[in-house]
Amino acid sequence: MEGKILQKKCNQCHNVKSVGSFYKKDSERLWHICKSCCLDNAKLRRKTDLKWVTYQREKSKEYRQKNPIKFKEIVRNSTLKKKYGITSDQYRVLLESQGYKCKICGSETAKGYGSFHVDHDHKTGRIRGLLCQGCNTSIGKFQDNPKLLRRAADYLEEVL
Repeated sequence: MEGKILQKKCNQCHNVKSVGSFYKKDSERLWHICKSCCLDNAKLRRKTDLKWVTYQREKSKEYRQKNPIKFKEIVRNSTLKKKYGITSDQYRVLLESQGYKCKICGSETAKGYGSFHVDHDHKTGRIRGLLCQGCNTSIGKFQDNPKLLRRAADYLEEVL
């Protein structure tokens, strides 16, 4: 191990860090600033460099136009992961377990945006099932409150 550098000083934050904290420039050399400083610089550039932002927007637009189905899938996967912590495969398994129907009304069409909505407890984040747009918004309007839903059902039975 003689001759190998195990630590390096970052030229930006001036902290001495392990070589694993630096990107490799090529097989022999390391980048002059650490990974965390590189990421900070990239974030700053994304916010302030109008030329770079414009370039990235154009590249993204070009990709969207060339690959509309793949782009839609990427956005869907990202949304499922960010909002609900599930993958598209887990979504498919859940939908399959429900017989490809809304868990409340049994509709085979999701209506609205084309896919069934992930119904979840807003306090705990626990996923309860997949619902069509109508059932999902109805539950939301009743504030996820079973007592209110029962009162609404009683009211309907009373007036019908």
